[in-house]
Amino acid sequence: STSEGIEFIEAPDRRREVDAVARRIRQSIREGCRLRDIAVLVRDIDDYHELISASFREHEIPYFVDRRRSAGHHPLLQFTRSLFQVALRRWPHEAVFAMLKSGVFGLASDEIDELENYVLLHRIHGPQGWLAVEPWEFMRSLNRREQELEPHPAQVQTAVRMNALRQRIAAPLRAFVEQLGGARVLPLREIVKALFELFETLRVRRTLGGWIDQANQDNDLEQSGEHQRVWDELIKLFDQMVDLLGEQEISASDFVEILEAGLEQFVPESFPIKAQA
Repeated sequence: STSEGIEFIEAPDRRREVDAVARRIRQSIREGCRLRDIAVLVRDIDDYHELISASFREHEIPYFVDRRRSAGHHPLLQFTRSLFQVALRRWPHEAVFAMLKSGVFGLASDEIDELENYVLLHRIHGPQGWLAVEPWEFMRSLNRREQELEPHPAQVQTAVRMNALRQRIAAPLRAFVEQLGGARVLPLREIVKALFELFETLRVRRTLGGWIDQANQDNDLEQSGEHQRVWDELIKLFDQMVDLLGEQEISASDFVEILEAGLEQFVPESFPIKAQA
C-alpha cells in the first residue's frame, strides 16, 4: 500500500477542521480542480452540517449534501397540519400560532409575538373570537376609574392594529373552516380543491418561491432544494389521494388521517439535494 496523495491535517476542534478543508478546496480550485470532482466525507453529517454550512458560505463554496433528512419540520407541512387543526378543533391557540409561525401568512415575527400577547391578555379563543363580526376593540383597564376614562390613544392604536392582523388571518380562512368544520362529509376531491383554493388565496406558491430565492441568495442549495422537493412531493401525494379516493365522501378528520398516512411515506425519507455547483 502507499500513502502517496494523502495529506493529514491536525486541528484542535471541528470548526477549525472544517475551515482547513474549505481553504484546501479553494486552493484546489485555484489550481484548476473542478468543484464536481471534490467530495468531503464525514463519519456523521449531523456533527458537521452547521459548521460546513457556515464555513463554506464564508469561503463562497457552492455545495450540496447527499444525505437523508426528514422534511417533517418544513413550514409548508406545519402550516397544512395546523390549518386542519384550526378547522377541526375550533381555532385552538397552539394550532393558530403554529400556523402563523410557519411564515405562510407573511407576518413578521414581532407582529406574531404582539398578536399572541394581545390574544392571551384578552383571553380571545375559538371561532367566536377569531371570526367575530365585530372588530376587536379590547383594551386593558386596571381599575374602575380607568374604565370610566377615555382610552389612551396608544391602546386604541394597538386594538386597531391587532384587529387588522386578525382580519388578515380570518378573512381567507373563513370559507375553508366553514366548509370543513363539524362532522359534515365531502368527496375527498372537494377537500383537496378547497385546500388548493386556499393555497391560491394565500399565494403559497409565491411564498415558497421567495423562500427558494432567499436560500439561493444565501448559497444554501440544500435548503433551496428541500423547499422545491417538499412542494413537488406534496402535490404528488394529493394527486394520488384524488386518483384513489376522489369520489369517496369523508369527513375532514378522516382526510387528515389519510394525509398523515401519506406523509409518512415521504417525510421520513431523505430528500437528497442535487444542486449543481
